[in-house]
Amino acid sequence: MNLAPSLHLFDALPLLTRLDIGEPVPGLLPWLRTRPLIHTLDISHTQDTTLDLRGTGLVQASIDATGLHHLHLNHGLSRLTLHGPITPGLVIEGEDDGRWLTLVSTDATLRWSGLAALGALQLRDVRELDGGRIAGRSPQLRALHVTGAPAVLRGLQRLGELQQLHTLSASDVFPPEDAAFPAPGCWPRLCRLWLGSVPAALGAAIRKAYKREVASGLDLAVTQLRTPDWLAANLDNPFRDWDGSAHVTTAQANKAATLYRKACSEALKLASASGDAAAVTEALARVGRTYTEGFNALDRRSGFIETEEREQIYTAWLGIVDAVEARSGMALDREVLRAAMNEARTF
Repeated sequence: MNLAPSLHLFDALPLLTRLDIGEPVPGLLPWLRTRPLIHTLDISHTQDTTLDLRGTGLVQASIDATGLHHLHLNHGLSRLTLHGPITPGLVIEGEDDGRWLTLVSTDATLRWSGLAALGALQLRDVRELDGGRIAGRSPQLRALHVTGAPAVLRGLQRLGELQQLHTLSASDVFPPEDAAFPAPGCWPRLCRLWLGSVPAALGAAIRKAYKREVASGLDLAVTQLRTPDWLAANLDNPFRDWDGSAHVTTAQANKAATLYRKACSEALKLASASGDAAAVTEALARVGRTYTEGFNALDRRSGFIETEEREQIYTAWLGIVDAVEARSGMALDREVLRAAMNEARTF
């Protein structure tokens, strides 16, 4: 059921096992305690600061945590998904301090408290995270899964403090260039290590360090090793904040990121090519015009590019110029490069 206005709708459904509630329903939780067959609940817009699931038969719960200050979990709950902005003071209480629970969230700040013995953590579509924060917040984790959007990871070495860890998987997560991956001895119980879309140098080092563990039964997969050029074009997407903006659609944000990546990739190739500063400037100006024309086309139908977006497009282009100068060691004619963009721009 979706957007249920009244519990009376469920009276004729004694075998109901799942509820999707999109609006506040008075008396929902007391009624839910009388329906032990309902094992899955997806609830949003509770309008309450406290949510008490104790006494229910839930196995999975997905909850909009907006405005929530206190969450009591029922015994037997194995999977909790939190979405929406999490209040820094949110307290979560669960069976055995969360030992048997998997918590799923898009908020890597882990601003909630409670669940000191949390067993498994899944962080999805995050943009940055701190290994020290994870280790300090949930020291007894047995499973950690992270997918970045992509994400910058600080404190990689601190993940080695998770001595109970048996499963670690991560994709599109990128620590600083000089970061060291925890040694095999840090995780004596590790049985699965799956890493995808990681820096090439780090991935190669991990493969080498954990090669012996494979013979002892470790399930190891390190794939999609990313080159420095790929990282430069993809990791620092200057338009990532457009997605979710009030007047920019997801499609427009994705297209902007594509235009940026393409321009950055082509520009970095020029930085490695032979030629003097004048030749590189001329070639880069052509890249800048193509980049700008792409945004002209993107803006033509809806006219969504306003002052703030215009400045972000310009700043992103200057960032590409900076990267080319740093890579090539040349001082380029920035006036020519600014003019190339301004002459092509219609937004």
